[in-house]
Amino acid sequence: MHFIFLRFVKEILLPVLIKIGFFLECCHYILQLRNYNFYFSTGKSVEDNGNRFIGHATTAVFYKQIRKSIVEVMRKEGVPSATHNVYAYRFQGQDGTIHEGSDDDGEYGAGRHLLKSLTDHEINNVLVIVSRWFSGNKLGPRRFTHISEVGLSAAKNLQTTV
Repeated sequence: MHFIFLRFVKEILLPVLIKIGFFLECCHYILQLRNYNFYFSTGKSVEDNGNRFIGHATTAVFYKQIRKSIVEVMRKEGVPSATHNVYAYRFQGQDGTIHEGSDDDGEYGAGRHLLKSLTDHEINNVLVIVSRWFSGNKLGPRRFTHISEVGLSAAKNLQTTV
């Protein structure tokens, strides 16, 4: 009898409780997002050989907030017209795990480079989006320096204002 009860707890009850806990955590985050006011910090702007770079940063503490923040940045005047909108994020979950990710938006390697800059400077709980307007003049590896520079500038501005 004891064995049957333990099997019931392990195979049926525990997975159901885990799913209910996950569902409640998701509901909590969704309710937080409904009333969330998006604040963006803008970093410095850099121009090089006709190419223009500008960074935006916002606080990020869970995945759904990151997706919503990207949409909000894309609504800012001028940002949708950029050739590339590269982003990287890092945040610490409730369990202490660092979650991170990036996207290049066609600017090969730029998202990973931006994420490495955030990691090297130990910047957490942030989403950084760097917009690049390509002039037709290639910059080579210098573009990564500019992307990191304006992205870190936006992230540091965010830390001083929040």
